[in-house]
Amino acid sequence: MALYHDRYAQAAGMFRRSRVLFRTLGDVRGEAVSVCGLGAVGQFRGDRAAASRHFRRALGMFVSLDDRSGEAYARQALGRTCLSAGDLNGAADWLGGALRMARELGDAHREGCVSLQIGRLHDLAGETGRAMRAQGRALTIFEGFGDRHCAAYAMQGLGGLQAARGDWRHGSARLESSLAIFRQLGDRSGEAATRRLLGELHRSSGRRALARGYLHAVTARQAAEDTVISHD
Repeated sequence: MALYHDRYAQAAGMFRRSRVLFRTLGDVRGEAVSVCGLGAVGQFRGDRAAASRHFRRALGMFVSLDDRSGEAYARQALGRTCLSAGDLNGAADWLGGALRMARELGDAHREGCVSLQIGRLHDLAGETGRAMRAQGRALTIFEGFGDRHCAAYAMQGLGGLQAARGDWRHGSARLESSLAIFRQLGDRSGEAATRRLLGELHRSSGRRALARGYLHAVTARQAAEDTVISHD
């Protein structure tokens, strides 16, 4: 949970230690999972180069083991990294492969995770209808598993899309639901992203006081995060 609580240095240290332990034990899969963890730290920190480097390394390890579940995860992670860099073609390739593998494996939860990213891909491509269907598919899957954390990310994506289409009432309701879950689970990154969306939504609808409240909280978090990173 250190990663979701913005304790990036602590998370990176834990993943590095676990990687060394798994390598000492000759556990290649365990080491690959630790490398994925380092990739996630890089992604949360906005270091796309480091994230991509770690995820590619992990992918190679999973492929060498013929671990298709691990490979699907690494492909999804690389697709997410491409999305954050604005590389839509690269994202489509990685996510398309991850989705096919998830379905071949019968891994519905992984399919939900990939669908979440594919929804973001369609959103960035300006394909709002397809984006909403993908996010809705992800939400249905996560709710079926009782996975509130992943469902909150799907609610966040779907709520933002609804608001963008002018459905402010349903959009804000989904965003508020996702915000409540992120706060309960202590996911500060998810909470900040949802607050930003709510702030922008209220600002665009003329509710400036509400907007300032949400956006002020995001600014305060960013300042605290920058302070932590400068001392890593």
